[in-house]
Amino acid sequence: LIGMLLGTVLYWWWLDKFPTSLVDVQFLTFFMPDFSVMMLGSSWMQALSLLLMVLFSISGALIGCARMAGLLKEDGSTPGSTAVYLSCGLGTVLSAFLGSSPVFISMSAAAGIRDGGR
Repeated sequence: LIGMLLGTVLYWWWLDKFPTSLVDVQFLTFFMPDFSVMMLGSSWMQALSLLLMVLFSISGALIGCARMAGLLKEDGSTPGSTAVYLSCGLGTVLSAFLGSSPVFISMSAAAGIRDGGR
């Protein structure tokens, strides 16, 4: 906490002006997306890397928790996996509009599975 506060004060002192008010809302951009940046190649690379990161993270957590709970079928599928991917995908889209991080499966669920939950 001290490092964050010290870093903020140093940034204000050296690179930017010190704030003059507690809250200063100049322009609200809520639900005003700018899709012109999607024409850049680097934007597509970032979107693809985020997609792969979220996909592998959700897949790994889902398969790991399903195997731990004994729900993994012989063919490698898990019951309800479509609902998991759909809810994480829709949650990630909503969080992108709200300026938040993508939705992942929390691995703290493994502790509940270890204690007997399914």
